[in-house]
Amino acid sequence: MDPAGQIDALRQIRECNEELFAIYHSHPSSPAVPSVIDVEEAGYPEALYLIISLNTKGVLEMRGYSIKGKNFTEIELTL
Repeated sequence: MDPAGQIDALRQIRECNEELFAIYHSHPSSPAVPSVIDVEEAGYPEALYLIISLNTKGVLEMRGYSIKGKNFTEIELTL
C-alpha cells in the first residue's frame, strides 16, 4: 500500500472507532520471520504482524509476530 493509502486507511479506522488488528506482507524468497527491515519499519507495536512465506514448495507458511522496538516475539496462530 502506498503511503497516502496507508494514511487514509488509518484515518478511516480512527473515524470508525476501530482498532488496527494486524498488518501482513509476504516474503517471496525467505522464511516467514521478520527481516531487519521489517523490524526497523514496524511502527505499530499494538498490531499483530503476519508474514507469509512463498519460499516453501507448494505450501504457504504464515507466522505472526509482536514487534516492539528492536525485538520481536512469535505469536502462536490458531486457525
